[in-house]
Amino acid sequence: MGGRQVNTDFDAGPGEFKLVETNGQPIDQIVKPNPFKDATPGLMALIDKITEQCKALAGSAEIPAAEGIANVPVGTMLAQIEQATKVMAAAHKGMHTAQSEEIELIVDLFRRHPEDLLKSDGDNLGDWDATRLLAALDNVKLVPVSDPNVPSHIHRIAKALGLIQLLPIFRGKLDEDEVLRRCLAAIREDPTGLVIENPQPQAPPLADAAKMIDAQAKAKKVDADIASKGTDTALKQQELQSEVLTRQLDVQKEKVIHANDVEKSKLDVAKVQADVSAKHAQVAQGEIDSRRKTGVELVKAGLGAHHEDRQHELAVAQHQQGVVESQRDHELGVAEHATNTQNQGRKSDVEEHKALHPPKPAKPEPKPRKT
Repeated sequence: MGGRQVNTDFDAGPGEFKLVETNGQPIDQIVKPNPFKDATPGLMALIDKITEQCKALAGSAEIPAAEGIANVPVGTMLAQIEQATKVMAAAHKGMHTAQSEEIELIVDLFRRHPEDLLKSDGDNLGDWDATRLLAALDNVKLVPVSDPNVPSHIHRIAKALGLIQLLPIFRGKLDEDEVLRRCLAAIREDPTGLVIENPQPQAPPLADAAKMIDAQAKAKKVDADIASKGTDTALKQQELQSEVLTRQLDVQKEKVIHANDVEKSKLDVAKVQADVSAKHAQVAQGEIDSRRKTGVELVKAGLGAHHEDRQHELAVAQHQQGVVESQRDHELGVAEHATNTQNQGRKSDVEEHKALHPPKPAKPEPKPRKT
């Protein structure tokens, strides 16, 4: 009951209802609603968007394969396949990595408890024991058989086609049986009844034998032509070498003939260069002499100007000294006149004082008493 409830907990099972006495009050004032709400329209729109993106991400790869684009390059088609299968490749690599980690964990468990792996019904284990099992686990690394770089079946078929295209180019370096085995395994085809064990070499047909003989004869003829062309080429090379030697001898003769002319021209050039050097030396010496003469005259002019400036400075100094001495004599005369004037004033003051205050007459000396 709402008014007489002992606690605020209501234990109601599925499909069960509890009576609540509200005493005439609204139910929302007695019972508190749940602290969560229904799904809002925004949440529903987000769920729809995530669902659509997941559908687009998990959908099949859209690879153009219509009849109108049959001449698409192989590289372009493989690039489109790789681009379309990026999500699948990422998931495949993640599963490969997870399985590798799981196998490592299982191997660690068997290293701790090797007897668990040896428990089996029957004697199929042979002479296997815990020591041999631990040695095998240390020497052999267990990895998944899947290839993380081949996420789809079309990649395996593309690799098989690549092997088939390389086989005629590198026939002496690739094993035909191994290429056939890998191609059948890539297309998931059982080789039973398809591959012939140790096939017998078949004799070529007569027409093929005749063609082969004709081809061999043509090959021999080509070899003979090549040999004759090689001989002709060697003769032409010898003729060219002889012509080169002849030209070299002619050049040496011309050098000997014109050697004297060259020496004479060298001497003439040396003489002209010596004359030009002497003229340059004379011009340089004359310029040096003129600069030296001009420098001496400038030094004399500078000394004369300096001497005149010195005389002028001495005259100015003597004039200033005379002015100073005349000022000093004038000041001394003024001071002496002031002193004489002051002495005369003092003397007149003394005489005036004496005139105003004459000296008192001296008292007569008392006569001695007769005893």
